Amino acid sequence: MLKATFARGVTTLYVNIKHPERSLQYRDFIYESHFGSYFISYADQDEKLISLILEPKWLPVIVTYDPLDQPMKN
Repeated sequence: MLKATFARGVTTLYVNIKHPERSLQYRDFIYESHFGSYFISYADQDEKLISLILEPKWLPVIVTYDPLDQPMKN
């Protein structure tokens, strides 16, 4: 699937640049019709899943949500 190949390439580059201190390994790529977005999952060294959200639907190459790059809460 071409979309999965692009998404995996983009997010692999993204996590290596944005989170070089983590050893994230690719796990899964799915289209979530409820959200109209693609979810691509990586696992850290403790096997905890991190899911990035990608858009647009026709070519998912823009990371629109990264749970590791959110403002800290009090």
